[in-house]
Formats: sequence, C-alpha cells, structure tokens
Amino acid sequence: RPPRSTPKPSSAASDVYKRQGLIESLIIDLVTELAEANWGTLTDPDPLYAVVAERVTYSSRSPSGAPSDNLSGLVARPVTDDGFTPRDRFIILTHATGSTPGDLNQEDAWFILANMFASRGYLVVAADNYGRGASSDQVETYLMANRTAFNTLDLVRHVLNESNYANAYSGNEAVVIGYSQGGHSAIAVWLMQELQASSNLDISLVYAGAVSYTHLTLPTKA
Repeated sequence: RPPRSTPKPSSAASDVYKRQGLIESLIIDLVTELAEANWGTLTDPDPLYAVVAERVTYSSRSPSGAPSDNLSGLVARPVTDDGFTPRDRFIILTHATGSTPGDLNQEDAWFILANMFASRGYLVVAADNYGRGASSDQVETYLMANRTAFNTLDLVRHVLNESNYANAYSGNEAVVIGYSQGGHSAIAVWLMQELQASSNLDISLVYAGAVSYTHLTLPTKA
C-alpha cells in the first residue's frame, strides 16, 4: 500500500494492488494444499523449530551472460539440536512477480512460506530474480526461463557447499515450488537441472501454478 502522504493511486494502480493480494492468497492456498497432501503435519499451526532466515549473496551471471557477483536470495533453516534428524530433501521456492524473498520482508508471501517450511524442519532456498534484491539497480527479468533457472541453481550450489546448512539437510533431493512467473521459473529450474545432469542434485517434484506455458522454452546451456 502506498503511504498516506502520496496521491491517490489511479484505478490501474489499484487493480495492481488487488491482483497482488489475490495472487498472494492463491499462493498460500496452493502451497497449503500440496503441503497437506505430501508432508503430513507440515501445515500444523504450531512450529516444530525456531527459524533462521537470512539474506545471502552469490555469484552467477546477468541476463546478458556476463559474470555477476551481485545476486541475492533467501535461505531459511530450522534451528536444530543434537536430536534433530536432517531432512532428506530441501525446498526451492521460485517467487512471483513483485516479490523479493531476500529482502526478509515479513509481509512478503514467499518469505512467509519459506519460514513456514523451515519451521517444520526443511532447508529452504529462494533466489531473488535478477533485477531485485542486491541487483535492484538493474532491469528486472521477466519470463526469462533460461537465465532465472541458471541463477537459481547457482544459488542452490552455493548453499549446498556451505557447511552452515549441513545440519538441516542430508541427501540430494529437492522439491521446487513456484506460482505465476514463479511457476514458469519452477519448470525452467527442473529442465535446466535435467540439462546440467548434476550428480549431487535430484529434483524429484515440481509444483508450478498459473504458468504461462506459451512463454516457456527448453533452457539451453549458458
């Protein structure tokens, strides 16, 4: 919502705010449904663990293919003790238009979802699309499947190579969840992973909602 001191938004702007609220509601409904179906008690309102959510930066490439060390994302993990059994899968979130998980905004739907999953014991990784977060001074990518997938997988590799997260995850299995532009990105991440054929990462499930399939093409090597 705009501050009270700003002029009243146009009807077009009001429509955007309404659509954002609707999208966030649909995201919550979609993820709650799949969580109840596949992770048992994941949606129990009482969290099992405290959560550490942090913004991380990593190196990848810009949409032009040039190297960039100014990308960011969110990593959320449970606070564990000696009795914790690491999960055999972790979760990759690919956010919708207008979201920036790495900003750690408590009103951001994707930040909320990341914390919800982490509170149930899962390591969660969510890259900020290029042009948001640390790279917000650049033009934001939109439906750039190849580049968004490449960036996301670079963040995933960065996280899995960090010993800080080893207590929350043990295995090589990942689940990808995305909605709207994030649904488009989720499928692209899976396709890119299949193309790269990494031996230490297996994307076993992809949940993609409200995807524009007409804009989705098979990723190619960068």
